[in-house]
Amino acid sequence: MKKLIIALLVSMIISCNKENPTETNKNYTSLDTLSREIKEGIFLSIDSLKDTYSLDETISAKVTLKNITNEIGLPIYIPNWPPYLDWHILDKNKNLIKFYPSGHGFSEYEDTLNIGEILFENVDWNIVESNSHLKSFSGEYILEINFNGISFNKTPHLIKHFKINEIGEAISTYLKFDYESTDSIKLDLYIRNRISKEITVNNLNKESKLYLIKQSYERQDTVYRENIKFNWETQKLNSKSDIVLYKYKSEKTKFHELGIKGGYYCKFHLLINGKKYISSNFIFI
Repeated sequence: MKKLIIALLVSMIISCNKENPTETNKNYTSLDTLSREIKEGIFLSIDSLKDTYSLDETISAKVTLKNITNEIGLPIYIPNWPPYLDWHILDKNKNLIKFYPSGHGFSEYEDTLNIGEILFENVDWNIVESNSHLKSFSGEYILEINFNGISFNKTPHLIKHFKINEIGEAISTYLKFDYESTDSIKLDLYIRNRISKEITVNNLNKESKLYLIKQSYERQDTVYRENIKFNWETQKLNSKSDIVLYKYKSEKTKFHELGIKGGYYCKFHLLINGKKYISSNFIFI
């Protein structure tokens, strides 16, 4: 009888844990710091942020520095470096995903904030990672913001936790150019599955098109196009993973003979699962 009671208690505890996940996962936004007094009467705050975004949204926010003191002109030092406002995106494992420095100009200067006056900066992230140049995976992320114009002993100044859900475009592509190759053009076409389940992609046409475009302030001219044959029809993409879909290599002399030399925009046009994708990069020939 005693063993039966113990077994029932263990079963009830396990059941409760399943129904009530840990507070860390449930209330991850409780760790946010959206406003902070970084000097007496001077408040730094962030607003216009949501807790959850779709795969297609841009994360946008407004960072505000406000003077609520009785001082008519409060001096604010704006440094040239480090930038007076820097912000970065981390994933839940604290890996750096994106870094943005925002500077006021090319020289240092001192500004003043009058009573009730604000200094603000807009923050926008299109969910593209700095290193991979692909759109980020779904999951939990952290926005951290620092203001370097006022000395303060806590870093970061502001923190916002948010999630990217799995609603929207699950595929991201990127065309990587090998800048170290001097004799030939080398391109890697990457494709990413951004969500937590496997995706099957179909290339019904079995080919793509490559374009070289010369761009000026007034116009864009396509100077070269090439049909690219793929050796695959169906490709499985594991959950939250990247693969190289295609490798392109061509000698630069081939283009030089056509009078194509210098900097160009290179574009790949793909038709995957009936949808058109365009991957581009600036290359040198």
